[in-house]
Amino acid sequence: MKPDFLLINKYKPYLLIFVIYVIACIALAYWFASQLQQKQSEQWQFQLSSFSKAIVSKSDYVENLISGIASLYSASSNASKEHVKPLIDDQINGLAFDSSIEFYYRLTPSNVEFVEDYMQQVGAFDFTISDSISFSNQYENYVLLANYPESDFGHLVGSTISINNDSANAFIVKEWPNSEFWSVILNTADVKTVSLRFNIKSFFDYIHASGDTQNQHITISVGNQAIYNSDWQNSLGLSSAEPLAQQRIPFFDKTLDIAYFNPSYVRHSHYLISAGLCTLAILFGFALFMYLVTIRNQYAHINRLVRIKTYSLKKTQQNLAATSQLKVKALEQQLETKKKYKTLFVNCSEGLFCCNDKGEILEKNPAFIDLLLPDDANNNICGLMSEKQQALFLACQNNEFSNELFVQNKLGNTYCLLLKGHWIKDAERTLFEGRLLDITSTKQHEEKLRYQAEHDALTDLLNRQAFLDGVGNELTSRQGCYHLLYVDLDRFKLVNDGYGHKVGDALLKAFARLLQSEFSSYGEVARLGGDEFALFIAQNRLNVSIENMLERLTYAIYQLRKQRTAYQCITASIGVRTIAAPCELSPEQLLHEADLAMYRAKQMGRDQYSFYNDELAIANRRKREIETFCSSDSYLSAIRLVYQPIYCLMSNRLLGFEALLRIHDDKLGTISPLEFVPIIEDMAKISDVGLHVAKLAAHFCASVNLDTSNQLFVNVNVSPKQLKNNELLNWLESQNVISRSLLQLEITESAMMENQADIIPILECISDAGYHLLIDDFGTGYSSLARLKALPLNGLKIDRSFVNDLSSEAGLQIVKAICAIAKALNLTIVAEGVENTDQQSTLIDLHVDKVQGYLFSKPLECKDATELVNTQQYRQIA
Repeated sequence: MKPDFLLINKYKPYLLIFVIYVIACIALAYWFASQLQQKQSEQWQFQLSSFSKAIVSKSDYVENLISGIASLYSASSNASKEHVKPLIDDQINGLAFDSSIEFYYRLTPSNVEFVEDYMQQVGAFDFTISDSISFSNQYENYVLLANYPESDFGHLVGSTISINNDSANAFIVKEWPNSEFWSVILNTADVKTVSLRFNIKSFFDYIHASGDTQNQHITISVGNQAIYNSDWQNSLGLSSAEPLAQQRIPFFDKTLDIAYFNPSYVRHSHYLISAGLCTLAILFGFALFMYLVTIRNQYAHINRLVRIKTYSLKKTQQNLAATSQLKVKALEQQLETKKKYKTLFVNCSEGLFCCNDKGEILEKNPAFIDLLLPDDANNNICGLMSEKQQALFLACQNNEFSNELFVQNKLGNTYCLLLKGHWIKDAERTLFEGRLLDITSTKQHEEKLRYQAEHDALTDLLNRQAFLDGVGNELTSRQGCYHLLYVDLDRFKLVNDGYGHKVGDALLKAFARLLQSEFSSYGEVARLGGDEFALFIAQNRLNVSIENMLERLTYAIYQLRKQRTAYQCITASIGVRTIAAPCELSPEQLLHEADLAMYRAKQMGRDQYSFYNDELAIANRRKREIETFCSSDSYLSAIRLVYQPIYCLMSNRLLGFEALLRIHDDKLGTISPLEFVPIIEDMAKISDVGLHVAKLAAHFCASVNLDTSNQLFVNVNVSPKQLKNNELLNWLESQNVISRSLLQLEITESAMMENQADIIPILECISDAGYHLLIDDFGTGYSSLARLKALPLNGLKIDRSFVNDLSSEAGLQIVKAICAIAKALNLTIVAEGVENTDQQSTLIDLHVDKVQGYLFSKPLECKDATELVNTQQYRQIA
């Protein structure tokens, strides 16, 4: 037995590896536990967020309920609640917590007697207003006239409350002392208001019970005051426990601190599990270490086993003799099997044969003879093959061989045969055992399916995918110049709608035949879908320039129009993308660029062709960059407003501003609204941007009207697409930052007239809500007096193009006509783009109401516009 220190020195490498392994296991276990803990924390936060969203959703429902009842209550001519009872019955029954509606009336020194008389009329004969009530600018006093449904809990009819005038919140929460009831009061400037009184614990119990509450508890507090505990018996001691997740949310004018608990969760369980797994891994490593030590000790034992195995080999040789006798019996059985194989060979329905290494047929069954192969193939199977197939067949003498052969039999019929078999090599010779299968019908079916997959069913042209595959193969395998044409039939929808789809399909077929007959010799022709076609033409196949070829295509379409009356309106817009091969761009990208060129041709008036060039490429890249910018979460922060002053033309007094959109990005630079607005409309984000702009303008309007004597309005441009979205309309109906008449909406004339039937009801709702509406760029559209009269308008703006043309007689007459129309319809007139005193003088003679332009002021930043208002530096124009 060796001393201990010698054993340690012997196994030192193994000990070092084991120590490193232990350290790695501990580090991995700690990392795994941390990941599990993080995942669990995210799950708790998600569950808490779900509960918070339910509270916010229910509070929104309460706000909408109070606002709806308040609007009816405020609209009534008296203080009675009777006319709103049906709405309360319908809505209050849908609340799953104790609640009632309260009707308040604001007390002022002038209406104290009216309130006392009303209360005595409804049965409170001894009701009087307490002398202790004080009237101040800081607080508004409200008296409770009635509550519904009537209840003996809460506070009494005739009680008064005070609401802080400085509160900017639309709803104020009133906590009633010595009670679990809260009242949510609508903070309004109206003399009437409404509140919802509800049991706060019942409210949160309902929300907590409607979610997955198994093993989950919630506590809610406002500041340091606990207002709700889902463990109402406090059996779990949640008030002193550490929450698993916390979140703060707004609740009317208060802020709720919500804490999440899960009593079933065992803290640090992840670390315990990881420690257990780590221990198992270390034990496994220790076992492996002991195993390696054991292997070394067994080395000597293996040498002894080798000697034993040598003796066993000798015994095996003796057994081989006995095995030889068994092989003799196996050969006899093999002979019997060959007889059975011969029978199967003769009776098989497939053409079976056997040939030597030169292809000479040694055996063939009757089915092979029935194939009626040519004489040379009957004697040598190589007679069915090409030279390349023969070389491949004869070289494959140790492997399986399979190939398809196209053969013409003695009757002259051509069909496809599948040759399959194996080469068999023994000590004497090499043979091939094979079979011939007739797969003609299968090949025909496969070919038909392949053709259908690559061709358009209606026109028999290549379909989109097959065309793109062919373009891709050509551009990667060859060099040269190519032209990719994107052809779109103009006004094809008129043919389909006017003459029916049958005539439309006939037109598509005729156009496909024209392309196939005239231009297939130059390259590939395909139908992309609908009335869109594509051609891929190699320049080296053309004997003329590409422009001459396009003129030829245009002329061919002109000839097509003569075939039928229904085709008379048809023309074609063509986009051309010239390509130098080899090309790294994908076929889809090239086709898209040709499509952009085609749309440029449509914009140029149709029945034309356009080449994709650097200008289109830059415009396309710019559009994609702006789309990427608008897809980010922070694009709204890049939007700001500037404000151009609007003056009274007669007195030169500042009346208001027009809010103008400005967008700047560090990477893209300044983005014109003409670029920005169409893109966000296509991306369905115009509603978000419009609402953001309206809010900015409203806050600016509020800031410049802090002095109530100013009464300065702010005009905001609105897209018709925004008006069809309820988000902006809901905000307009609920905003109370400023007087609604000070926020004026401008809508372009052409957009308003194109959608007049849909937009009139929306404009009427906005006008009824107290907002003013103006037509922007008047005179550039196609209004009629009858259509203008039907719109709820307050004014119109003369487009700057007419103001710039005032020096001409024709321009002057147009502006005179616009002014006459406005006066006839009792509309205010605003002239845009006034830049010199001559224009000003002419507009004064025409009795124009308001003006804006660089003669008076350029658009101002918010700070400068506010300074202009505060200093009252109204520009005097000589």
